[in-house]
Amino acid sequence: MAEFTIIIPVYNAEVYVAKCLNSVVQQSFKDFNVVIVDDGSKDNSGKIIDAYASKYNNFMVIHQDNQGVSVARNVGIKNSDSEYICFLDADDYIENNFLELFHNEIIKSRPDLIISGVTVISDRKTNRILFHENEINIIRKKLLLDEWPLWVCNKCFRRDAFKEFAFIPGKIFEDMYFIGGVLKEAKVIKCIKEATYFYNCCNLNSITHNKTASHEYKFIEAKLFIRQKALDNGMSDISSLDSTIINLMRNCLLLDLVDGSLDDDKRVFLKEYLKSKNRFIVDFKDRFWVNRLLRDNHFLCRLYAKYRFRKL
Repeated sequence: MAEFTIIIPVYNAEVYVAKCLNSVVQQSFKDFNVVIVDDGSKDNSGKIIDAYASKYNNFMVIHQDNQGVSVARNVGIKNSDSEYICFLDADDYIENNFLELFHNEIIKSRPDLIISGVTVISDRKTNRILFHENEINIIRKKLLLDEWPLWVCNKCFRRDAFKEFAFIPGKIFEDMYFIGGVLKEAKVIKCIKEATYFYNCCNLNSITHNKTASHEYKFIEAKLFIRQKALDNGMSDISSLDSTIINLMRNCLLLDLVDGSLDDDKRVFLKEYLKSKNRFIVDFKDRFWVNRLLRDNHFLCRLYAKYRFRKL
């Protein structure tokens, strides 16, 4: 049984997947298996990953009808038998010592969760995000209060440490639900003080580039889930997270005036929530537009929304 399984969901990633898989092949630590789940790709992704599986004995490919990234990752989990599991997206890639540094931490303390630094690649710049903390309560706080990203792909999980180690099918922003669900169960969390995961923001087909009010509402739902998890973890001061949620709700209502993708129930919920939190909005500009939205000043708000989201 290998020490690690790397699970890679693939959907129409022919432009990126070879670089992703090459970075896996080049790992300095060799005790790992790879489960690649082709989630109904319509391009040449299936042929590319099959070629790697035929060349490397530790690569397994599973082809399935398109069911979404959560189901694909769950299929990968079910077909893994290692103690530690890592997730890698097909348009990203990893440093050669990605697994080696995880292995070194496992030897020291056998942690339930290990977090690696990330290099975020965009069209304009490259940004390194490093995590220099090993006190578990502080790590939980930084993750749940939106200070650290809730991605699964820069993390390594000891599978048996978590009761419900699975993603929720059909959910967008599935990483947030997954991390929020398992975080309380982790007893030992360690951070790798190097950026060994390369996160690609240049893929315009990624769901994170889908800017609609309906899409933003799903992001708000995920944030509200994380808010509840923060309270469940005993965090009393969640004002920074509340501020983020208020801004997301305001922008969602503004965006809805442009694309009209929300139904009435969602609009009512957002407005009622903003009304209940209105007194906590400190910034004058934010309060002004929230009040305009609450008063249904659609003409003025629509003009502002078209200006604000003119690049979409």
